[in-house]
Amino acid sequence: MISGVEVVEETARLIKQIRFSANRPAYMEGEHVAVSVDPRWSADNKTIDVFITCYALGNQDVDWEGLRINIEQRNEERSVTWLSFLNRRGQAARNDLPVGGEYSLSLPYRVKSQIAGRVLSIQERQIRSRGSIQWTEQAEETLPQSRAVNEEALAEPTVREGRTPDGSIQWILKESADGQLEIYFEAQERFAGGQIAVSLVEATSGCLQFSRILQLIPASKPGRWEGRFSLGPSPGVKRPCDLIFEPLPPTDKEST
Repeated sequence: MISGVEVVEETARLIKQIRFSANRPAYMEGEHVAVSVDPRWSADNKTIDVFITCYALGNQDVDWEGLRINIEQRNEERSVTWLSFLNRRGQAARNDLPVGGEYSLSLPYRVKSQIAGRVLSIQERQIRSRGSIQWTEQAEETLPQSRAVNEEALAEPTVREGRTPDGSIQWILKESADGQLEIYFEAQERFAGGQIAVSLVEATSGCLQFSRILQLIPASKPGRWEGRFSLGPSPGVKRPCDLIFEPLPPTDKEST
């Protein structure tokens, strides 16, 4: 009897072959799974909503929930990728995709994606700057201490942190006043020698802004593994933004 993991592997192979467009749905069927893609015009007839279904044949028990689907549109030399995630029934959707061009799909990882919502929002510096326009000259003279406190607060980095539901991986994101980003991961021993696939995704559209594979190395704490990287002050990341990551064992590689 084929296992759920084997069904997911066949799904990944089938999905890589799929091409679809606004007026062209797609269907692929293998030995153990069928995949359908149903693009539908949105109400304004300017974009399309895409519905993806992975159906295990023969009533196989497959853990689909949280598996990531990449939806890629390539025009000439430029490509744009949107992310969607399968639910427990093997269904995923992504709304408001552009109409032109051909789309392809991939299931890059075989592990459940971890999603940390709204890790990057509109910078407080920008909000406060707009608010300061309303200050009068008299107010600035009478509130020097308040102004100094605000300037000091702006110089402090914004820190967001979290962990996976089982506590096995902790993440910390720091954003400096000039927009420099630093992302740090610390994982338990069972992830020794593994990697973490890290993505920043525009929260409202699901559009991929940045991605990197992070190699875990031994941390200073016994039995812990860590990895970190930095982005320059102008990475071009659209906000608000979600942090998506997938812990990959040493033997797992992105589907090619």
